[in-house]
Amino acid sequence: MSNYSTEEEIFKDVTGFEGLYQVSNMGRVRSLDRLTECKNGKIVPKKGKFLKSDISGGHYGRVTLRDKDVSKRDFVHRLVAFEFLGNPFKGDVLLKGKTEVNHKDGNTFNNALTNLEWVTKSENMLHARENGFTAHGAINGRAILDERDVSVIRRLYDKGVTQQVLSEAYGVSRANIGDVVNFKTWIR
Repeated sequence: MSNYSTEEEIFKDVTGFEGLYQVSNMGRVRSLDRLTECKNGKIVPKKGKFLKSDISGGHYGRVTLRDKDVSKRDFVHRLVAFEFLGNPFKGDVLLKGKTEVNHKDGNTFNNALTNLEWVTKSENMLHARENGFTAHGAINGRAILDERDVSVIRRLYDKGVTQQVLSEAYGVSRANIGDVVNFKTWIR
């Protein structure tokens, strides 16, 4: 089964690499046919091709774009968003403060335009938490606290023990305790 929909694939030049690279609304990046200069000064044709993305931290696909001495690594989802959804850094009032790209379905390998949207950092975190896309509590392998600790912390806090005292007792930051007692983490 193909990863691409029946929707027409549309390509746009990548800003800063016009005539060299394009990105599509389906989340694919390609180089274009061009002439390149070898180290010996000879000009040779170079056939365009689809770029394979490497995986950054196991979460997001990245590609490297090159033009002579300029090399830029960028995330595929951000290239799609900049070219098809606009640039939040150019003063677009509708995008003000929305500098992160959210994958609506939670699949960070699905870089199709229909799956992407500009969001604020807090909107992105809320979307991930509400849809179970992040590991919280005991299922997070880096968690210091366990469910029993959280239960005790909340009871002690309700009885007047300060967040600072709890953070020192459990060896976590005061902000971490604040998130626990305010149900920002360890949500049922």
